[in-house]
Amino acid sequence: MANEMKAFLNMLRWCEGTDGPDGYRTMFGGKLFKEWKHPNKAVSFKLKGQTYWSTAAGAYQFLSSTWNTLAIRNGYQDFSPENQDLAAIE
Repeated sequence: MANEMKAFLNMLRWCEGTDGPDGYRTMFGGKLFKEWKHPNKAVSFKLKGQTYWSTAAGAYQFLSSTWNTLAIRNGYQDFSPENQDLAAIE
């Protein structure tokens, strides 16, 4: 992978708050998941008195619907750091 792409991915991770050592295992809200599969767990949060839900997870905070689409299209067998990087590049 070119240095420019690595720098771009690092910038995305920093913006998502997942640039630390556990970034590839981080769910929205900061909890960690163990297995290398998208956790597909909805986490609630409040914004201006309204409750919202997010399934965002991983270094680039993929929603489960986005990840599932990319995984099927590209044949990803897991939610490994390598596949998360490939999906983010796409």
